[in-house]
Amino acid sequence: WLEQGPGPITGNTNVIFPAAQNNPTTGAIQAVVAHPTNAAVMYVGTVGGGVWGTRNAPTGNAVPTTPPTWTPLTDQFPSLAIGTLAFDVSNVNVIYAGTGSFSSRLIASDPRAAVGLLRGTINPVDGSVVWSVLGRPILDGHRITGIVANGNIIMVSADEDGLPGSGDGKFLFRSTNGGASFTAITKDTANNPLGRVTDLVVVPTSPNIMYISVLQTGVVDRGKGVYRSADSGATWTQINANVAGDPNGPGLEVLDGVNGDGVSGADNLGDDISRAVRIRLAIHDNAGVQAVYVALVGPTQATGPGFGTYVFRSAGIGATPSWQSVGEPLSN
Repeated sequence: WLEQGPGPITGNTNVIFPAAQNNPTTGAIQAVVAHPTNAAVMYVGTVGGGVWGTRNAPTGNAVPTTPPTWTPLTDQFPSLAIGTLAFDVSNVNVIYAGTGSFSSRLIASDPRAAVGLLRGTINPVDGSVVWSVLGRPILDGHRITGIVANGNIIMVSADEDGLPGSGDGKFLFRSTNGGASFTAITKDTANNPLGRVTDLVVVPTSPNIMYISVLQTGVVDRGKGVYRSADSGATWTQINANVAGDPNGPGLEVLDGVNGDGVSGADNLGDDISRAVRIRLAIHDNAGVQAVYVALVGPTQATGPGFGTYVFRSAGIGATPSWQSVGEPLSN
C-alpha cells in the first residue's frame, strides 16, 4: 500500500491542473475564509482532508500566471472533517475550525467525525499555525455549522448532536473563557426550545450582535426561524415576524398561495419557514451600510422536482427587522 492521503492524490485525468502540481485530485471543500487584511492569505476547510492554507493567492484582477501553493495544516488531528472556518473578529492572527462530517457520500454523516473545535494561532511572519483542540468532550458528536469568536467569547453552533437516538438535544454553545469550557444554550428569551442550528453569523463592526438560523428538533428538514442576540450570544430572540402593518408583509413569508404548515390557511407567517430544509444567513457590513439576509432553502414557486430558495433582506441590524422578499433565484 502506498499512502495517498490526506495529501492530494496525484495523476488525476479528469480535471487538468497546472503541470507543476502534477494533476492533483482535490476533495470537496466545505468552508473558505480570506484573511481580513491580507488578500494573498486564504484558508479552506475540506470534508475529509483537514484545513489547508495558502499565502500566495492571486490578489489582482488579471489572470494569474502562477497558481497558489496550498499546504495542509491539520493532518495531526484525529478528524480531518472540517465544516466551518472563522477568524477571531478581534485578532486576525487567530483562526478557528469546526469539525464534523459534511461528506456527500450516500449514507448519513458520521457523528464520530465531530471531535471539537480547533484553534489556530498564526505566525504573521512565516504563516505557520500552532493548533490546539477546544470543547472536548462537550462538543463531541456535534457537527459544527458556525463559529463566532471575539476574544474570550466563543459561540459554536451545530446541526447534529450525536448518534441517532443518543443525542443530547444541544445545538448552541457559548464560552466566556476562551474555550476552556462551554455552556449549552437551549432556549430563547421566550423560554421556548431552540433546535438544530444551520448557520451562525456576526456583525463584524458590532460583534455583540449575532444571528442564528434554526430547524426544529425531532422533525426532519422543517424550519423554525431566525434569532438575534445583542449580548454576545448570551440570550436569543426570535425575529421571524415584521411589525403589524409593515408594508413589506408579515415577515419571512412569500405570498405564494401555499399553506406550508397546515395552520390558518395559506400565506401566513410560518408557511415558508416550515418548508425550509436549511436556513442560511449573511451580513452586509461595509461603508456604513448594514443589512441582514436570510435564505429559506426548500420553498419554490417553480414547477417540477427539486428545491428552491426564498431570499429576504432587512435593512440595518436593529432589534425589529423589516423583512422584504427579494425573490427566488431561478435558472433558465
